[in-house]
Amino acid sequence: MSSTDDDRLSVRERPEVCQHADDPCRLCRGIARARVVHSDELLQGQRELFILHAGQVYRLLRTRNDKLLLQK
Repeated sequence: MSSTDDDRLSVRERPEVCQHADDPCRLCRGIARARVVHSDELLQGQRELFILHAGQVYRLLRTRNDKLLLQK
């Protein structure tokens, strides 16, 4: 697979969990060309946090099943 093939992978073909969390792979960085942040860095040991965006409050919650849920 060439480097350009990696960039063309559909969402279904991309791995659900990055195996390179400490050094995100080019595929993960290329998803949205955005920086990668660990959820632990955001939550800082807490179960939830609130995000203010465009005058709205959003709640980011880590569930008992260790999933993330974003609520408006």
